Amino acid sequence: HFLLRAPAFVPKGGRMPAAAPAWSAPTVFGTEFLKGGEQLLAVDSSGQAHVWGITELLEAEYWENAPQGHRPRPTLTHQLHDCSIFSVAVSSDRVIFTGGDDMIKAWDALSLTTPGASPKLLGTASPPQKTMSRGAVAGIPETNGLAVSSDGKTLFAACGDGSAYAYDANTLQGIGEFVGHTDYLHCCATQGANGLVTGSEDGTIRLWDARTLKGDELAMPSGAPKGFVGGVASDMGHNW
Repeated sequence: HFLLRAPAFVPKGGRMPAAAPAWSAPTVFGTEFLKGGEQLLAVDSSGQAHVWGITELLEAEYWENAPQGHRPRPTLTHQLHDCSIFSVAVSSDRVIFTGGDDMIKAWDALSLTTPGASPKLLGTASPPQKTMSRGAVAGIPETNGLAVSSDGKTLFAACGDGSAYAYDANTLQGIGEFVGHTDYLHCCATQGANGLVTGSEDGTIRLWDARTLKGDELAMPSGAPKGFVGGVASDMGHNW
């Protein structure tokens, strides 16, 4: 294994102080492989996306010639949000979706992975702001997880208001809401074209049918400690 280095966060219009504060090191919230594993994309708390070409990093010759303690820096870095990016998903190496505190954004993948290109925004979507019990309107919930259905037609978002949302992956028009969790969602994964799995701060995992927006809670092992679910995944064969 090896370590990759993301650039430190520098405040807008300013230089990093000589004694950089602890928050200068961004937190990486999501990663995706691109171009059949030739590139690695990472998104972080500074609102940036970083791209590494990793083919040469898997060759012994690269590390034989590298200085001790070397950590490869990204070949490309883009500022995509003005806030943290909590999630990322890729659709057939054509579109990259990012989700943060502000909204969901769709990007042309080539514009983020080609040297010299500028990020090309294809569209945006914002999870709905909900009305609270006494009439106040809540803020836009953060998007903590993103996943694309196996047929590439649907984008799913796991959000901080305790709901997951489905969007048309081409237009980013809302399709529906998945309601059932009692606390905020940390993650989601797809199961084929119509299955969705979500994990929540409420300590539960739910499996949903995107055609009906209905779902069921999955049983946790007997005696398992109660805690939030921070990640979910399904196999490519859609068997588990």
